[in-house]
Amino acid sequence: MLPNRTLVATYVTRHFRLWALLRVGLSGLFLLAGTDPLRVSPLTLGATVVFAAVVSLVELRRRRERDLLGNLGVGAVALAAMVMVPPLTGELLLRAVGTFRG
Repeated sequence: MLPNRTLVATYVTRHFRLWALLRVGLSGLFLLAGTDPLRVSPLTLGATVVFAAVVSLVELRRRRERDLLGNLGVGAVALAAMVMVPPLTGELLLRAVGTFRG
């Protein structure tokens, strides 16, 4: 059974906003460390994506929404995709901007 598109769009938007807030904070730390926040190493990119996914999962647990999502037909694979795709997309876009910026 496929999850409802409105539900998925709502959660993906929320996870994208969480990633954006985390990335703004991390960019400030990168600037304080003297590195370009748009040109991070692949390891740092992966760590940022995992960190944002963990924060998103903590947010789902804090709101006690995991059972709701399960009852609405969102399985573990779909949940993993909803949590991982927004930060991965954002990080890849920032990496592309950093590459084209020169």
